[in-house]
Amino acid sequence: MRIVITGASGSIGRPLVKDFLSRGAKLLLVGRDPDALRTLFPGSECCSYDNLAEHCQGYDGLLHLAVLNNNASESADAFLRANLGLTQTVLLAAQSASIERFVYASTVQSLDARNQSPYATSKRAASELVAKAEGIDTRILHLAAVVGDRLAGKLAILDRLPPVLRKPLLELYAAITPVTDIATVVDKCWEALLDPDCPGQQIVARDQSRNPIFAVIKRCMDLGAALVILLPLIWLLAMIWFAVRLQSPGPGIFAQKRVGQNGEVFTCYKFRTMAQGSPNVGTHEASTTLVTPLGTFLRRTKLDELPQAFNILLNQMSLVGPRPSLPNQHAVISERQKLSVLSIKPGITGIAQINQVDMSQPELLASWDEQYVRLRSVRLDVSILLKTLIGRGNGDPMTTRDQ
Repeated sequence: MRIVITGASGSIGRPLVKDFLSRGAKLLLVGRDPDALRTLFPGSECCSYDNLAEHCQGYDGLLHLAVLNNNASESADAFLRANLGLTQTVLLAAQSASIERFVYASTVQSLDARNQSPYATSKRAASELVAKAEGIDTRILHLAAVVGDRLAGKLAILDRLPPVLRKPLLELYAAITPVTDIATVVDKCWEALLDPDCPGQQIVARDQSRNPIFAVIKRCMDLGAALVILLPLIWLLAMIWFAVRLQSPGPGIFAQKRVGQNGEVFTCYKFRTMAQGSPNVGTHEASTTLVTPLGTFLRRTKLDELPQAFNILLNQMSLVGPRPSLPNQHAVISERQKLSVLSIKPGITGIAQINQVDMSQPELLASWDEQYVRLRSVRLDVSILLKTLIGRGNGDPMTTRDQ
């Protein structure tokens, strides 16, 4: 395999080049100072960006790692020149040399359209440029914060600590914000260059299911919220239950089968918001005419979800996670199974919900849910909860047609 690599002198590039060479790859290293690259990697072929198009003829793939990182104190224009302009230059060179595959190392920060920092904006624009490229097979890797044997930036202070303290503190940091490691990034880059079945875009982040600190924090958050709902707010639950019973015939609490973690079916509890005898269909398929006046208010304020505190106590649900589907919503279940979304507990609120995506769009819903699974962290959970509380994703939309 003949591979062109930019950014070889960076914190990811240095170990990656050594690993790729050990796998038998023939490399062309590209940088602003080819002589410095030759010093770092004796015997390797090197060139500058100015003559890249000429030197990369006959190579199979190009891995673009070069970046102006988010810890740089530069202007927005500088970020655009380095992260968008340079990407365009390298992509054009790869296309002119008929290189088969172009792999771009982006960032998970580019996935959040509300992140308007110069770094995220420039990386987002570059990702969009690569995704739209014609005449070349492209792959985009959205990398979480990369940690290695030696830490950089704000985490460098942890290197001064003894291993007995360094490891748990690093796990705590990984619970708060998504991270990945050098070895995983190297493997994902190799896979993206060689594997024809590699996804066009993928998130590279450590699986939080392997982080016990994240599991403890998340469960404590869940239990704390459930106890607040069921103890100090028990009077509110009683008032809502009584009001539901008064307004329309039927039970105050609506129990419905839902699909939970690992595809297991459980009973989900909500305050009843629809007339008794309504069809067992997804919210987007139900008519607004079936919703009681009080039910409309409960849905808009999400107060109808409060009884799910019992599901949290039973460890069937979490505060934040993919919203549980009905067992008969086969398209949603199928798409979620493909993306391993069902590997985690469902939630009272979720990332798809605050982005106004419901179960009428199974593929889009599953892609948002997968993004949550890959990037879940304490920070993301708190962000989703706050956006839910201020009114983002106020209930699932319903059809206006009569049933």
